[in-house]
Amino acid sequence: MNKKAMMDDLFDFLFTVFVALFALLFIHTALVKSVDDRNQQSLVNMNSVMQIHVQLVDQQKYLERGENPILKFGEIDDRGSTLPIQAAKTTGVVELVTK
Repeated sequence: MNKKAMMDDLFDFLFTVFVALFALLFIHTALVKSVDDRNQQSLVNMNSVMQIHVQLVDQQKYLERGENPILKFGEIDDRGSTLPIQAAKTTGVVELVTK
């Protein structure tokens, strides 16, 4: 048996194992980062939808009272206030409560 050939095969094997290991670590990191980014974007989208929902409920209350909801929201904007986001949760179940 040729020792030089055996050492060459051993180094080829070790090189292949290290390259495969680092490739798997890189792919795993890229996938986890992608999933975290999508989760964050989903939370942002949920918060904006819930804010729109709150605004619509407030407009419906003004309409039921016979008032103009556009004028009421103009007054809110002039004061610099914002509507509360009641269901902005990062974990758990978001329940929609209608009265």
